[in-house]
Amino acid sequence: MIMIYVQFGVSGLDEFQIMSKALVTRSRWQKGLRELPRLKSIGGQRAASMGQVAETITTLKQQLAEKDAKHARSIDETQRQMAEKEAENRQLEETQRQLNEQNRIL
Repeated sequence: MIMIYVQFGVSGLDEFQIMSKALVTRSRWQKGLRELPRLKSIGGQRAASMGQVAETITTLKQQLAEKDAKHARSIDETQRQMAEKEAENRQLEETQRQLNEQNRIL
């Protein structure tokens, strides 16, 4: 505020000049807008406390770990099924080879 007094002199100060220096040009005051209502008066939620934020982070990490474990189980099951199918295919190929051999002999 000292800078304002030096720049404009004591007699040249008015409320607009003081507020213009104290607030940026984007301020609601300079635009002629009233101040924003307090969150409490409009019934909004309060900002989360650090404890709530930490609890939310812990919960999200736990949910992520559960989803990762479920996904890993799904991958394991899919790999097991693929291995079974590959074994079946090898057996069918061997049977087909034997049948072809018998047909060739006949």
